[in-house]
Amino acid sequence: MGSSASIVSGEPVDSADSSSNSSSSSNNPAELVDKIKKRVMQHLHELYEENKGQMGDEELLQVMRDAFVSLALSPPTEAAEAAAAAEAAEAAEAAVVAKFAVDDRVEGNYCGSGQWYKGNITGVGSNADTGEPVYDIEYDDDETEMGVAQELVREIKRKPLHERMAAIYDAPAPAPAPAPAPAPAPLAADTAEETQAVTRGDVQAEVQVEVQVEMDPGVLKQKHAAFHVACGKFHKGSSAGDLNKAMQMLAEASTGDGFDINAVDEDGWSALFHACGEGHLKTVEWLLENKVAIDLQDPFHCTPLWCAAFNNRRDVVKALLCAGADESIPGQPEGEPLTTPALAARRANHPGLADMIDGEARLRRHAEGTAGVERMQRQKDGDMSLQEFNASLRSVIDNTGK
Repeated sequence: MGSSASIVSGEPVDSADSSSNSSSSSNNPAELVDKIKKRVMQHLHELYEENKGQMGDEELLQVMRDAFVSLALSPPTEAAEAAAAAEAAEAAEAAVVAKFAVDDRVEGNYCGSGQWYKGNITGVGSNADTGEPVYDIEYDDDETEMGVAQELVREIKRKPLHERMAAIYDAPAPAPAPAPAPAPAPLAADTAEETQAVTRGDVQAEVQVEVQVEMDPGVLKQKHAAFHVACGKFHKGSSAGDLNKAMQMLAEASTGDGFDINAVDEDGWSALFHACGEGHLKTVEWLLENKVAIDLQDPFHCTPLWCAAFNNRRDVVKALLCAGADESIPGQPEGEPLTTPALAARRANHPGLADMIDGEARLRRHAEGTAGVERMQRQKDGDMSLQEFNASLRSVIDNTGK
């Protein structure tokens, strides 16, 4: 290789030779080899000029010789494979990275159903085919889902209610007044018999007395969770509920054992919320008969009536109004404006249901004298039948042309 001697000695190659007739094609292998040699020599000389100040000439020339020999001895296929491997490594580095870690609090789209539920990340892995992150999630209702794709997991981001209201109305809104502290719930307890010595006059005897034994709070929490499911809470892909089971659980509860028909879950929903949202009329009527808290509010100030109106549960809305549910309490789910139950129904495209709620509001708020107040009191006392309720409501709707 006479032409290589000049480059490894640091002498420049005539650029005119290396670039002569570069655009012309030749079928002569010898000419093609000569052209490739000249190109390689030119690039080697350029590399020499760029790096000659970084080490001694002899040392730099030896490095370039070794590199040139190594390149010359590598078949083109091996070079291509090495380039492909490098590209694959770069692609692996650029792969989608996991957004969440173990113990992160998230919402998961359970089984791709479109329903989002809160839970905690218990494991992080990758899809065997795509390499994308997947997660194991333990939901708050004790359900576990494995290998959930990243696009089916999202962060839980919530601002305080007064901040969301201010953003919606573009004006500062006062922070909500703190809710009064609820009365402490009675300790969960079972009963047991204990022998105690008592003295009456001159007679001393042993008698059996009933004492309370504290129950594990976790057991009570499980009972409340099972009661919510029996009243219609979505669980394991179903919200059918089981009214007979709910009635049995309430019948088995005893005074002082801690069981509360108004107990709320992790979302702030009681059994009545779940029954109303899913449209279980008989369950709603049974809960109302047992003096459930009818105007309980969740963390977004929504009431069971608000949820029933938004979900177009017409018969449930009638039952709630007939029982004295307050139609004026506004709610504001995350990302939504503050709305009354009637406006919630209207925004959800249920205008007929919204007109019915507005009609009841007129009967309560705009009746002459004390008629409206008396009407609502009768409803709360359970003195108004559904037939009377329907007749009076129909009259006000007809009179207003609705």
